[in-house]
Amino acid sequence: MESDSDDGGQDWTLLGANVLKRGEKDHAPDGTVIQQTQLQKSREVMYTALSEPVVISEKNLVEADWDSVRNIGRVRKQKGTFFMTMGWSEHENVYLYPEEVIYLCQRGSMRCYLNNEPLSVEGVMSICLKYVSTEWYDVYSNFKKLGFIVRRCELETRKVSKAQVSTTQTVPSQKSGRKNDNEIKKIKNELSVYYPPIITRIAWFLLGSRFNSFAWRPSYIVYSTLFKDLTAVKVRQNIDVAPQKERFDFFVYKPGTKFKKSDPPEADYRIRVVSADQVPELNKIEKELQIAQKVGNFYKDPVKRMRLGYRTFIYAVVDNGVISYVKVTETGAPSVY
Repeated sequence: MESDSDDGGQDWTLLGANVLKRGEKDHAPDGTVIQQTQLQKSREVMYTALSEPVVISEKNLVEADWDSVRNIGRVRKQKGTFFMTMGWSEHENVYLYPEEVIYLCQRGSMRCYLNNEPLSVEGVMSICLKYVSTEWYDVYSNFKKLGFIVRRCELETRKVSKAQVSTTQTVPSQKSGRKNDNEIKKIKNELSVYYPPIITRIAWFLLGSRFNSFAWRPSYIVYSTLFKDLTAVKVRQNIDVAPQKERFDFFVYKPGTKFKKSDPPEADYRIRVVSADQVPELNKIEKELQIAQKVGNFYKDPVKRMRLGYRTFIYAVVDNGVISYVKVTETGAPSVY
């Protein structure tokens, strides 16, 4: 989890004893005076904290320039620990997505410039929200404020391993097959000139198996020869990279995860941001389940595997600033053995 004291942000830990905790409560609202008084005190503490001016340390303040061509932020000089999990490196520079620029400017850790002129937080939001939706940023900032590590999916899925591509086997092309056929016909014509027809047929039988010609269909005598020829047909293996339109929006990692941007671990949660006005259709949900990572086999407890599902991802449904997280799980015939 990122520390506010390391990068000059305000320390809110002193308010922890008075502010109500997040999550499920032991009791529902009962309307008692004690409960109302405790809630009112919690609100007053929160309002007091929000009314205080944001303290920014010039020593730890990060400066960045807004690139109007690529619509991203370029960091002048790295400061603080948050660049261990934010942004990406390119040509010895560190770049930030619009949602990352807004988040760092809002928390008082960065100052953004446009044409060497400093921008206010409102100015940064007016520029960056042209390229990301408000719902997108709300979900991103919500996870970040809770201490999670959040990465855009395209940052991770764009890095297709070259080794993975090179090991992919492909079906022999028609051009190579035609080349083999031409070589066989050429040898057959030369044999027919100097040798009797019976010898030519024997040579034709042997050469067909040698060149693996698809145009030639031999008569198999034993199964071993048949299986040997079948293994010569190479099967194409698809690379497990989903199309751009079928990728998730965010990969989210739990606080405390040992994270490296150069070699990120498997994400704990896959997030798709949707608006409450646009409910996903069933076929879209099924496609997203197909590209979700299989997790059911990782659980040793069969009951836990059945309960948590085989494939899963999370819809972050935003309704006028209110975020609801809906977990979508595939439970159809998971492996529980």
